[in-house]
Amino acid sequence: MTIVTIVAVTAIAIGGFRLVWDLATPGRLDIPVPKDVEVQANGLPVGYEFAAALSGQGDKLMCGPISWELVGEVPPGGRTAVMEAVELLSTLTGLTVQPADQVGIAAVPFTLEFVSASELARAAAGYGGGNEAIGLAITMHSSVGITSSQILLSEPFFSAALASNEDQAVLVVLHELGHALGLGHSADPSSVMYPYLSAQGRITDADVVAFKAVTPSC
Repeated sequence: MTIVTIVAVTAIAIGGFRLVWDLATPGRLDIPVPKDVEVQANGLPVGYEFAAALSGQGDKLMCGPISWELVGEVPPGGRTAVMEAVELLSTLTGLTVQPADQVGIAAVPFTLEFVSASELARAAAGYGGGNEAIGLAITMHSSVGITSSQILLSEPFFSAALASNEDQAVLVVLHELGHALGLGHSADPSSVMYPYLSAQGRITDADVVAFKAVTPSC
């Protein structure tokens, strides 16, 4: 797969999501109004980090249209889950994120693809990840900001999750989209950016603050 880059890539940020099965949690896709969220000096809530290979103060998206494109074979319900996650991303950040076929020239293209477990494991291993990964975001950036992201999603995991727990699948996609924005993991098991799926997994008050913190002011 070709990753479109607008300017020379100087680093690769990577985010994975390891699998721990959980039970359905009502309301986990609701976006709360944040209250009393403690913030670190770097602008992120306490317990959150920037994506590993990005600068210590975080790099934000290049300003301009953001597009998303789903390529390859898609499991039943997969496109709907991606669309729901993109809509949540837009609400959390205030960014306009449109399908690639509706954007003339995208400054920041996001490409998503469902792949086999073995293909995802090989890709994750290339960046120090393990065989248990169910999602992977390979995010390119340069001196002017994040320029693109390639997101790989485990087809076996999503086929099972979409048949039994669609909210869980949407949260995994949103997690990887968070990495595409340059957001790293959270230490809070309830957070959508926690590196494992958990029974408490949802969008927390701190998640709302974290997603806004990595949103560019354009």
